[in-house]
Amino acid sequence: MKRTPRIFLFAFLIFWFAQCTSNDLVTSLVLKNPPQNRKGSPEGTFRLSDLPHRLSLSLPTNENIDELSEELKLSSNAKYSRLPPLTYLRFDFENTNSSVWDLDLNAVYFTAGDKTFSVIQKNEYRERYTSVAYSRFPYDTIFAPYITLRQKKPPKDKFWFTKGKPNEPMAVGSEESGFQILPMEFIPLEVEDITLHYPGENKTKRTLQLSIKTERG
Repeated sequence: MKRTPRIFLFAFLIFWFAQCTSNDLVTSLVLKNPPQNRKGSPEGTFRLSDLPHRLSLSLPTNENIDELSEELKLSSNAKYSRLPPLTYLRFDFENTNSSVWDLDLNAVYFTAGDKTFSVIQKNEYRERYTSVAYSRFPYDTIFAPYITLRQKKPPKDKFWFTKGKPNEPMAVGSEESGFQILPMEFIPLEVEDITLHYPGENKTKRTLQLSIKTERG
């Protein structure tokens, strides 16, 4: 019996390790009460409020976040980069009011029964995820709020006008719009029904009833 060439065995082990460590979980959200969503919203997007302060929720894929990393020109020290095992949310916002909108997305959280899933704060993120494999996704850059349009026009030299600080309110000026990606505590596979808590007008709190589905892609 011929021996397996060492180079083939080495290549197989690298492939096996990459498969085992890849973050291949796919999460989707479904409204428990479909009429709650607004007409005209793209598939996979949930309209949370209308103009003059429009707020929408969607789930970014790993590819979406990786593309953002490329657009931000973030380099990786690791040959194989991967995202920390968290649940990620993307919020798109638009302000058509004449006054500034102080939007605090750090106040967003989920509840399921007696369990709460909140935004992972920067210090906790850095303490938990020290692997060089995560180095392409620095907290202050990937999870910052960005103003990307003013009077529906993009900037000339880069994709944003203003970059805010994660975990702090974002001052959204008149005729401005943008987005923010939030890293949330990972929601276990067994959780099916969940409630989203998010900021409404005049510092009120609003909720949205959802069903969550997480499976391997």
